[in-house]
Amino acid sequence: MRFLRRSNKVYAAVASLECAAVSCGSPTPTDAIDLSGSWRLAIGDDDQPEGVIELPGTTETREKGPPNAVPEAQRLTRARKFVGPATYQRDFVVPDAWAGDIIRLTLERTKHATIWVDGDLKSASALLSVPQKHDLGPLDPGRHELTIVVDNSRMPVTSEAHLWSDNTQGNWNGILGDIELRRIPSVSIGAVRLDPDAGSRSVDVAVRVQNQTDVEQTVTISLEVQGPTGSVAEQSLRSVAQPGSTELRASLPLGPDAPLWDEFNPSMHRATVTLRAGDRNDSRSFDFGLIDFETHGSQFTANGRPTFLRGTHNGCVFPLTGHPPMTADGWMSYFETCKAYGLNHVRFHTWCPPEAAFEAADRLGVYLQPELPFWGDFTAEVASSLMPEAEAILETYGNHPSFVMFTLGNEHWGGREELAKTTSRLRSIDADRRLYAHGSNSFMWDPLLEPTEDFVVSTAIKNRHDGPARLARGGQPTFNGETPGHVQTGPPSTRKDYSEAIEGIDGPVVSHEMGQWSICPDFSEISKYSDVLRPRNLERFQDRLRDAGLLHLAHDFQRASGALAVRLYREDIEACVRTDGHGGFQLLDLQDFPGQGTALVGILDAFMDDKGLITHEAWRSFCAPVVILARFDKYVWMSTESFKAEIQIAHYGPARLSDAVFDWRIETPEGVVINAGSFGPMTVDQGGVRSIGQAEASLETISAPTELKLEIESRDRTFHTQYPLWAFPAIQRSNPPATVMLTSVYDDAARRALEAGGRVVLCLSGERVMLHSPGGGFATDFWNWPMFHNPPGTMGMLIDDDHFALAGFPTSFHSDWQWDAIARNAQPLDLGVLPEGIEPIVRTIDNIERNLSLSTIFEVRVGNGRLLVCASPLPELADDHPEAAALLRSLLAYADSTRFDPRVEVGSDTIDRLMRTTVPMFGEASASSEVSEWPIHVAKHAADRNVGTHWQASADRDAGQDGVVGVVGSDTASARADGSIDRPWWSFTFASPVACSEIELLWPADGGRHGYAVQISRDDGLWGTLTTRPAGDSRGSDSIPLGRTQEGICAIRVLFDRLTSDTDPPAIRELRLVEPLAR
Repeated sequence: MRFLRRSNKVYAAVASLECAAVSCGSPTPTDAIDLSGSWRLAIGDDDQPEGVIELPGTTETREKGPPNAVPEAQRLTRARKFVGPATYQRDFVVPDAWAGDIIRLTLERTKHATIWVDGDLKSASALLSVPQKHDLGPLDPGRHELTIVVDNSRMPVTSEAHLWSDNTQGNWNGILGDIELRRIPSVSIGAVRLDPDAGSRSVDVAVRVQNQTDVEQTVTISLEVQGPTGSVAEQSLRSVAQPGSTELRASLPLGPDAPLWDEFNPSMHRATVTLRAGDRNDSRSFDFGLIDFETHGSQFTANGRPTFLRGTHNGCVFPLTGHPPMTADGWMSYFETCKAYGLNHVRFHTWCPPEAAFEAADRLGVYLQPELPFWGDFTAEVASSLMPEAEAILETYGNHPSFVMFTLGNEHWGGREELAKTTSRLRSIDADRRLYAHGSNSFMWDPLLEPTEDFVVSTAIKNRHDGPARLARGGQPTFNGETPGHVQTGPPSTRKDYSEAIEGIDGPVVSHEMGQWSICPDFSEISKYSDVLRPRNLERFQDRLRDAGLLHLAHDFQRASGALAVRLYREDIEACVRTDGHGGFQLLDLQDFPGQGTALVGILDAFMDDKGLITHEAWRSFCAPVVILARFDKYVWMSTESFKAEIQIAHYGPARLSDAVFDWRIETPEGVVINAGSFGPMTVDQGGVRSIGQAEASLETISAPTELKLEIESRDRTFHTQYPLWAFPAIQRSNPPATVMLTSVYDDAARRALEAGGRVVLCLSGERVMLHSPGGGFATDFWNWPMFHNPPGTMGMLIDDDHFALAGFPTSFHSDWQWDAIARNAQPLDLGVLPEGIEPIVRTIDNIERNLSLSTIFEVRVGNGRLLVCASPLPELADDHPEAAALLRSLLAYADSTRFDPRVEVGSDTIDRLMRTTVPMFGEASASSEVSEWPIHVAKHAADRNVGTHWQASADRDAGQDGVVGVVGSDTASARADGSIDRPWWSFTFASPVACSEIELLWPADGGRHGYAVQISRDDGLWGTLTTRPAGDSRGSDSIPLGRTQEGICAIRVLFDRLTSDTDPPAIRELRLVEPLAR
């Protein structure tokens, strides 16, 4: 076989033939040649033969191309990874009947493609989101050789778009979907635009007639519309088509009873367009629906009815094939799952799905938001490069009723003017058939609804440029000191909504990429993967957990973190649903996202399979067209209080509820009803949040810590919800029993008590920063630790709920709202410094990368004594938190009992090491330079207690040129006369003098460590050197004992060796000053 040789000159010729022709509906099933089947294949610029490949398919699904030996640590690994030109070649026969006709080659979905026939260059197209249409011209009847070169290295823009990113489906090479040749009449139907009007129940039709002859042609256009029950409208047009393109228009009334299309009743119509010119016919059919998807004030409307978007992000994740389904059946399964979980909307992050996705969404009633494949600085060059793609998307898929929204990409940080111009142009081209926004979460530091936008998708929103940006979701990344969301900060309640955020916004606000609550992996998922994408990232995380000695807990970690994530998701979603007038939300994601660090944030796994965390019926109790809401101040109550909750209905269903009755009750786990009542009968209007009554209950009968349940249900059992509550007796100061010592610090008194065989309960003080703790937090990690390194990076708690230490504290095996204050104020300790065999009573789960063995409550023997440790300051919390008081009472009672009998013995000196504390880093960090382009590498991150961030000196600047630290004394040999330093440095100046006995320097895990010196300065401003170390391996840390306690330290700095041309810039992950042992 022979493959074409391609040169730069050939590619230059190809550039002039870029084809922007697009799909024009479903043609009649004649006059076509199906090219699916066996093709010859060669890959690379040197046309290395790869044998035969079956198309449609990709080189990866057909196991072609070089094996990929490099495992990806933070995303799925392509088993075969080929990037570049691949040549697909086969022969075909032109029938005699096609003589003189134009022949069109259709490639439904591929990458940049160039076409040769019999060695002659015919066509090229860079379109990625729509079928490519290559006109080959008339060809002589008989056998021909067709060569297609697909180059997946050539993209219209440089961007990490999900359309081709290896973080999602992967940058495959191949041809998917329909591959066919078709004869095209000399006078044919081009694009057809349908513009339905639900208000008048009519459809406007614009037909583009393509006359490829040199003379005008008389044409007849017949239009027929069929509804669900048969033909409803017909019309015929007779006109003259000039050479080139002629547009004909008509309007067809469909009758007053024509059914409308929406999420509840997705009734479809079919328009058939038939063209007759002489003795030749051409025909196309298009499905459409009667939908007016518009905005009214701050809300969306569907055919005039207020609509709340309950959406999810789709990141183009298809782990079995590495590419999206190309049939409607494949998409039906996906959208049916979305609908089962109460969703009505899908946003396609920086990609547009194929025709089959729109067809499936049309059938099921799902509102879609495709996007252009770009995020970044939307320059004029980017706009020009993407305009053909945008126009093709609108022309190809624009008649689908599900295609209601369109945005220009994700998280743009530049190009506001170009975004506005591009949006206006597309709106004009599209005849205003859908709603537009510049992008999703664009200009996140200055988020506004722009004049050319119909809606805004954002994490936060401003109502004016100089106003504050108010969050519109419950969680945020916090690695760079950002303000956390209310789900992360607490205290938990159901009062939060976003009314203040959306006030004054003249259009719908959609909460962007909401949720992102991580869940520990289920490693049994590894076996689901095929030979296209391999889960090397999951295998790596499994190995790391095994190395940490925790693999036996993997299933429990997944269950516990998942149960907590469900609680967090509910609050995140309900805060949006509670907001009267809110536009909606877009989750990230209903399914796991196995890239960008590996974000296991889905209630479903990457395969859209259930993780077993919550049923879709239970999920729909808070994510559905109609949701019952209870608005109360807190989840934890005292028996001296009366519980009160405002009951509301968020009603975005199909019609008002008439004669509705709602029953409520509060009951104990044993079924004892504390109080009950009902509301109604009543009418609940559609289109917002309505209050229907108040539920109240005295809790005076509660004599012991108890978990309660608030349950609300419509009497016809159509709608139902329930909330957990916790009730505790009035707070009473817990004096420890005479046999138990209660302390907040491991000091000499505690040591003596244990040496004498005593019992000690140690509740760590919140005023002391523990060296061996990542810090406290309630929520699971946001998105994932490998990407963001959000402190503290933990994943909730795994609780031995049957342990006698918790007998007086109502709990399940996982964190719930009654643990919020306890967990957020805790400093869970790393038990890695203790002997093996300790099974914590309350284990804090660490993230998939770090895998520390963390504990919030554990017990050990120390010499002759017994020690029960709680890493949360319960005595300090008890006055304001009845749950903390109850937990403290339960721990003290257990410590006083015969059941307090720890099995593992630990030396007192080992406990000393575990209980080391660090100097609080209050003050200001500075450095000779920093990598300011990436915020986790600036100076402050070497002193933020977050080992996931670090300071990195800039490689582009000569160290020492950019800053001065105090006054350089005689002990600094590298000082210049002006007091500056001629080497890289990092420094921290304390707000007030501190004392320490040891210094720890933690280094980043990659690169060689520089030689360095550590210096301190006291109030005299002079610097003294504590230690110097030669260059060496940076993996790990350096511990620098000071021999005696150094007091009165006002500043500390690290001076590095001078940089050379082959030296990487220095970096510090964390500097810690260890305080002297407590005495």
